[in-house]
Amino acid sequence: MLLILLCQDKAELFALNTSNSEHSKAEILTQKGFKELEQGQVEAALHTWSVAYRIYQKLNDHEGIIGSLINQSLALKTSGSYLESCQTLTKALEIEDWICENPQFQQANVDAYKERLNQALQKQPALQVRVIGLKNLADLLRQMGKPDTSLLVLQKAFEMTKSLALESSNLNNELLLSQANTERVLYSQTKNKYEIIDEPIAKYKAFATAQSQINSALKLYQKLAIEQQSIAALPAQLNQLNLLLELEKWPAEAEINLQPRRQLVRDLVKKILATPDQFQRLPAIDSMYAQLNLAKSLGEISQNTQINQLLFTSNKNSFICTVKINY
Repeated sequence: MLLILLCQDKAELFALNTSNSEHSKAEILTQKGFKELEQGQVEAALHTWSVAYRIYQKLNDHEGIIGSLINQSLALKTSGSYLESCQTLTKALEIEDWICENPQFQQANVDAYKERLNQALQKQPALQVRVIGLKNLADLLRQMGKPDTSLLVLQKAFEMTKSLALESSNLNNELLLSQANTERVLYSQTKNKYEIIDEPIAKYKAFATAQSQINSALKLYQKLAIEQQSIAALPAQLNQLNLLLELEKWPAEAEINLQPRRQLVRDLVKKILATPDQFQRLPAIDSMYAQLNLAKSLGEISQNTQINQLLFTSNKNSFICTVKINY
């Protein structure tokens, strides 16, 4: 009997050591995938995360499985495979992939679509890895032309962060940034409607809605911009700057008072250029896009006489020279 017990103990110890070894291997592969993605090796990253996924499946590690699928969706999104990326995320979150369908289906059955989506989201247990999955899904749906659905998904993610006491976390700030970006897309859609509407009352309503949406986005960007230690601070500043410049494109008959907004543009540009180290805190790919975003905004400013006069006086050349794009 003693011999049998000793053999059982050894077998259990061997299984435990094997499990720990496999888990460490999966974690190493996960980090390797991120490095490959940063280096532009998208297919390699996708393969690496697929191997990690199979290990987590073998270990029956539920959170590891979800995380690996989220990572795979990120690689698919980077390669431009938005639909497959969306389907991978719904698999991770255990949601049927009808959410990834053509937005025309949503527009034709708005109430039924929202009800069905809410029911699916309510089944989500509160886990941090699921918050990350919902945030990524919301970003992807926005980029797929479904901003209304994106907001519904974000609402569930915010509920989870509250129940998990993550309201002061970087993850919550990233959710706020995603919400602001989605509000911005909704604003752009409403602005496009405004420009093609001729009926005065409908045109006024579209203008009022657009104003509400842009103010919502700007308030969120402003809130995040002052969180200097947050990774969302710089993207928020850049997106706020870009959105303020977007206001310059409204037709004259809209009668928007741009002067206070131009003061904000000046303050934002000075703040961003005074803290170039912010770009280094971002992942390599995000840093590159952030620098391109800033360069684009500065290019628009250089074509705007009013803002140019306000911002670039005798210091114009020194401002421009601080912009350096690292590829």
